[in-house]
Amino acid sequence: MAEQPCVSVIVATYNLVQYLPRCLDSLIGQTLQNIEIIVVDDGSSDNTMQVLTEYAVRDSRIKAFQKPNGGSASTKNFAHPYVTGEYIGYVDGDDWVEPQMFERMYTEAKAEDADVVGCSYYRSFEDGKKIPKNLDHEPRRVYNEQDSHEFLRMFIGPVGAERKSPEFRDAYTMNWDKIYRTTFVRQYDFRFTDTSICQAEDVAFNLPALYYARKIVFINEHLYHYFKKNQSSQTGAGITNFTAKWEWLYEYMHTRLCEWDLPDVFFEALNTRICTGVVVLGMNTIGSNMKFGEKYANIKRIYASQVHRQALEKLNYKGFHLLWKIVLFCFAKGLLPVFYLQIKLICLLKKLKDKIK
Repeated sequence: MAEQPCVSVIVATYNLVQYLPRCLDSLIGQTLQNIEIIVVDDGSSDNTMQVLTEYAVRDSRIKAFQKPNGGSASTKNFAHPYVTGEYIGYVDGDDWVEPQMFERMYTEAKAEDADVVGCSYYRSFEDGKKIPKNLDHEPRRVYNEQDSHEFLRMFIGPVGAERKSPEFRDAYTMNWDKIYRTTFVRQYDFRFTDTSICQAEDVAFNLPALYYARKIVFINEHLYHYFKKNQSSQTGAGITNFTAKWEWLYEYMHTRLCEWDLPDVFFEALNTRICTGVVVLGMNTIGSNMKFGEKYANIKRIYASQVHRQALEKLNYKGFHLLWKIVLFCFAKGLLPVFYLQIKLICLLKKLKDKIK
């Protein structure tokens, strides 16, 4: 009988044939050799399946599937029944991983008998530059059943002094920087939410996963490469749908927090997430390829959201840097021209900072 794979790596891909070999090569070259690689083509119109077939012939660990286009959430869900590994990992088809990633994470999982293991990552760009996501977190920490909800709270959003760096609010929310015990995923039937209604499928998946996990290990090592393409390629249609999708997610999160009867600090964390999300939506808008009139109209749509305005009314500004306080205050008061210019400045400063790095 064949040995059970230590990790099943699910790769969701759609029209990414120019990046797929880099992704697959990084998986084939893992120091942990006992893995299976499940690649699902979400109905690509390029020659993705040809590339997958060639790789599957070269390496028997690769299992290639094709399905009608349905989005990344349905693609990952499609792969779950084919998993035979002890743990599940996820890699996007245009991303890649460090050679030791799954060995490091699997070793930690086995040493601590953990349900979930997470790590940090790089933001990697087309010009070859990579910027590490440096988190304000100790190098290694085990969250036992007694304190695993502390990791859940950090996942939901920053509170207190953590608001000093709200840009880290999404640092723990991804699913591609984690592995999950397969029996744990199947016990609770964790699934990804349709991306047509939910902007961040990772968050909707991880929220119950981190709540029910008995033990979580986080290692502050940069093991994953999140590929950042040109942000100006975002279209107006995609940007204008962001608000409704985020509102769905916030309502889902609030409902689950109420269902689990969690302390007030969890709701405070969610409220901070919603408020800082306003800035993220603004940056996505300003960085898109929309014309000025469309961008400003979308800023007005973001402001029109009752979810955003109610959250800002309850926001505790303590802990934020002065710039964040001013930006959020201006938005809360409806000073949209000032808010627009502030976000534009933040986008320019971010580009400059990335170039310097």
